[in-house]
Amino acid sequence: MSAVSFNCLALDLPTLKGFYEEDGFVVLRDFASSTETHLLERYAVASRKAQLEILEREHKTKPGFAALAVKGLQQTCPWLEEQMHHGPHLDLLEFLLGGQVIPVSAALVDRPSGSEDGIYPHIDGAGRPWHPQAGITLWIALDPMDEHNGCVSYVKGSHREKHSKGLDIKDYDKESAGVTAVTVSRGDAIIHNALTVHWSGSNLTSRPRKAIAFFYYGESGAKQT
Repeated sequence: MSAVSFNCLALDLPTLKGFYEEDGFVVLRDFASSTETHLLERYAVASRKAQLEILEREHKTKPGFAALAVKGLQQTCPWLEEQMHHGPHLDLLEFLLGGQVIPVSAALVDRPSGSEDGIYPHIDGAGRPWHPQAGITLWIALDPMDEHNGCVSYVKGSHREKHSKGLDIKDYDKESAGVTAVTVSRGDAIIHNALTVHWSGSNLTSRPRKAIAFFYYGESGAKQT
């Protein structure tokens, strides 16, 4: 049984699905409790350390930019693997996507205090090849975020567009139509379609900025590969 329960039972599912299908993402306030958020952060930070040590040994150099988004946390953390494969959020993801999901990876997305680096507009890897049910991502804030320390921005409705090959998507910025910068508190969650264009900026504040993400393929989309 999963060690977390998340705030799934009190959700207005039809309304959430409507927003998800229209905008390509939904924001869930207070999704993870204080205890659940603490557990997620504890295991994610420890697993990131283990993953970076592996990368450093393999490449004989420090990972650099790769340290901002360390994927594959489940490979060194059975607890996170359990959450990714059997967590209480899976039914919600499958309801929103409209089909079964296939676990891909758990990642810690960090933007250390004083970091000038951001992540450019992109779609998730599960969004290739294009399919309306290609994939879905659960993203949980481990720190409060706003536009000053690198909150995530989404382009509403962009999941319905067919972009050119690759994951980086050009011709989008904060002035583009439909852009929403999502301010979050610790424990808030965002669920987005893998095809929804999103990005995050630098963190020039003294505040931390961490989130954990669980990536999934949609079974229908995966059959197209």
